[in-house]
Amino acid sequence: RFFNKTFVVESFLDEPVNINIISDIKYDTITDLQTDEELSGEVRKPSWSIDGLSRVQKNEFNINIKPHSYRIFNYK
Repeated sequence: RFFNKTFVVESFLDEPVNINIISDIKYDTITDLQTDEELSGEVRKPSWSIDGLSRVQKNEFNINIKPHSYRIFNYK
């Protein structure tokens, strides 16, 4: 659980990398706390939940991370 809804993504790679951050559907934006840039997620196609009984929608955020750097985000 994220009590303050903040998380860090770090890359140790020598080149830039694109990653996808997947969140609960109720979090439709995340904010880069270093730049104050607000990013909107795209609704991801529903998938089956772990109990196999219900379909679960998620938001997906496509993020670029520079080599040997990190980004700090906050869920909205």
